[in-house]
Amino acid sequence: MLNLATGEYFGKSTKTVENEYLKLCITNYGPETIIAAHNHENPYLSLLVNGSYLEEGEVITQTIAPGEVLYRPKGYGHRNCFEQNDGTCFNIEFKPDWFNHLINPPLNRKDKPIKFSAAKYPFFYKLFLQLKKHPSDNIIFNEVYDFYSNLITPLPKRDVLPWVKNVGEIVQEELHKFHSLDELSNKVYVHPVYLSRAFKLYSGYTLKEFQMKVKIERAIHLLLNTPKNVSSISFELGFYDDSHFIRAFKSIYGISPAKFKRNLRT
Repeated sequence: MLNLATGEYFGKSTKTVENEYLKLCITNYGPETIIAAHNHENPYLSLLVNGSYLEEGEVITQTIAPGEVLYRPKGYGHRNCFEQNDGTCFNIEFKPDWFNHLINPPLNRKDKPIKFSAAKYPFFYKLFLQLKKHPSDNIIFNEVYDFYSNLITPLPKRDVLPWVKNVGEIVQEELHKFHSLDELSNKVYVHPVYLSRAFKLYSGYTLKEFQMKVKIERAIHLLLNTPKNVSSISFELGFYDDSHFIRAFKSIYGISPAKFKRNLRT
């Protein structure tokens, strides 16, 4: 099995920047590219921007779709097969010095891959677009540190009240509308003032922030995985109009959803 050194990837590397702790790299792959079994000497996060591929790993075989991030631990053996479309990956590689300065580094102790949605962590796309457009040593590595520090010292968990969970489920299942405080309080039989205060305490978000968060996460999925345009997505997610959707999206990513989609695919 091939062992790839720091910064080595199959495919064509187009943009790269690094410091003593991290290496960020964008790699492109042609349709139906087959990558032989290999591992990497450093652990890394890999965001699939475009395309899709099947990964056959030591622990699990799974399909990776656009917008999904896969963490691969050091030395984890795997092989990949890209499907019919071109593929683009954004890799954040952790050098040994990154872990030498951390106490109980969580990811460094994992022996299996972890998959999650990049839409929950906007910094992935912000860093990708910054690297793609302006590759330089001025890339803000602090974003990666902030993300990683949340894994090391997560916020203390409270026992969530059943109705708080119910509110979250209602919002996520009914993305076609914006829910008012009174409407939700009637559905879960909780006073609106108490609901507002307790939901913020247990979730970390106001109701307005939470609704916007899950809508934008869904919008990212639709932008990357469907041919739907901005107007269709805006309507599906219950925004008042396209301008409302665009303003909300830009408040997180700094660019319009149409430009976001275009920048990822060009």
